[in-house]
Amino acid sequence: MASEASPDGTGKIESIDDSRPIRGVQNLDPSQEGRAVRRQEHGWEIEIFHDDMEAALVCTDPEAPAITPEKVLDLLDARNIIHGIAGQEEIAQAIEKARADGEPAAVAQGAPAVPGTARHIEYLFDIDPLKVGKIKEGGELDFKDRGEIPQVQKGDVIARVVEGSQGVPGMDVFGQQIEPPKVESAKTMVRVGKGAIKSEDGSAVIASTDGRPAVTGDGRLFVFPGLTIPGDVSLETGHVRFEGAIEVKGSVQDGFEVKGGSLTAKEIGKAVINVKGDVVVMGGILGAKIQAGGTVRAKHVYGSTIEAVGDVVVGKQILDSRVITTGACIIPHGKILSSGVCAKQGVEAMQVGSDSSKPCTLLLGVDERLMRELDRIKEEIQLTKKQMAKKDVLLAEINKAQEKLQENVGRLAQVQDKAMVAARDLDRKIKEGEGDVSAMTMRAAAIRQQSVQVGEALDTLLEKQELVFDDKRNKEKEKQALEERIKDLEQEIEYLIAKDKEEPGLPELKTKGAVFSGTLLKGVHASLTMPEDMSFIRIKEKRTVDENDRPIWIMEVARQKV
Repeated sequence: MASEASPDGTGKIESIDDSRPIRGVQNLDPSQEGRAVRRQEHGWEIEIFHDDMEAALVCTDPEAPAITPEKVLDLLDARNIIHGIAGQEEIAQAIEKARADGEPAAVAQGAPAVPGTARHIEYLFDIDPLKVGKIKEGGELDFKDRGEIPQVQKGDVIARVVEGSQGVPGMDVFGQQIEPPKVESAKTMVRVGKGAIKSEDGSAVIASTDGRPAVTGDGRLFVFPGLTIPGDVSLETGHVRFEGAIEVKGSVQDGFEVKGGSLTAKEIGKAVINVKGDVVVMGGILGAKIQAGGTVRAKHVYGSTIEAVGDVVVGKQILDSRVITTGACIIPHGKILSSGVCAKQGVEAMQVGSDSSKPCTLLLGVDERLMRELDRIKEEIQLTKKQMAKKDVLLAEINKAQEKLQENVGRLAQVQDKAMVAARDLDRKIKEGEGDVSAMTMRAAAIRQQSVQVGEALDTLLEKQELVFDDKRNKEKEKQALEERIKDLEQEIEYLIAKDKEEPGLPELKTKGAVFSGTLLKGVHASLTMPEDMSFIRIKEKRTVDENDRPIWIMEVARQKV
């Protein structure tokens, strides 16, 4: 097949291969017997649009004689169009429209394929109740309209697994079947935390207590009770550790720790925050270390380290900070200055860098938190396996001790049995008056005394044997618990990897203001140091080819539309 330059000069187009049949066009040569002749009407044609999904009537000559719906049907028949043909009244309206407007008017429509649905978890509550309504111009966050906080009672179903469905094939106007797009079989794992339990068949999650339902960024479901602190987290309260939703009416002061389900506060100072869900701050985060299983939202961030599974949304500024998120870093009306940001789902900011600040480093499309979490889980698996190995050694020692005890028990039991037989034999001889009765009486008494002593020793051994048995049973239970822990950790790795594949990264930076020179951008495969200041741009990792048609990755810089 030949190729030639396209008329607009943007690439190549393929020339038509005359040997290839063209669907919907019949041979026009009436001399060829057995072939249908394409019927035509002067000034009227049928054109095909949208990948054979629409056939339209086109009036090519305003002076063309009128055409009837029956003749339009003949034109459709000549193009082999057999599916989705409009009724005569609709065709009549299309004729009027095509003549009046000079634009194509649809007379046949294909039926698009209906895609199937993947197996997924349906949450029966608002999974983002503390959402920020809008980020106002100037970076102010709208915290007034945050939606209603969901509440559930013990026994309520808060989520359920919805099985996937098969797609429905479609059909184009030529009657050709269109297969629905394939739906990837997602690995859906129902994961629960405190306050939530799985149903017996694993198809639903049920609240095991009253409280506030929440789903963390890693897909784990909780039901949190609530704790309200009317003032600051300070010397009056001490550290706050609460397995629930923590609402601080004031600020979290320097040097204090908050650990729990989720946190809302007026401001956070040089504190340590570790929560399973969201962190929502009305004002600023100033010098804090934050780990959140959900989203982090604040007006500004200064001198802080933030790790989040969800998005990091900031109103005005991120300065001298380190942000790591599996979601996106979003600061559409503010600046990122002298900071490092690692965001799997990309970065959106008004400005990155400045003339006076240190250059920023942005890692785009990379999930640094996931890699660290996988390393942590693998390390825990290895430590757990070492604990199991120690249990195996202890169990082997217990088994040896058991065998030794069993041997001793058996030996003493035999001694006792022989003593009892000998005593009974002496009793018989004494009764029958055989031999020295006095000597035999003394001998029988000695044998019985020995039998008592052996019996006591035997009881001691049996007690030890029972203790060893209990110890062995406990060690086996401990080993089984370790085996279950390893299985859970391996499933956790499997889930995290599957989730990472289902939600690929977005190595992209979008800005409306300037990205200053010296800013380092790293994607999954490529990197770029900004050579100069540029404004209103979009930078995205892209796969392309070099001058030798070899595949390469680049960080493509493109202007955004104003």
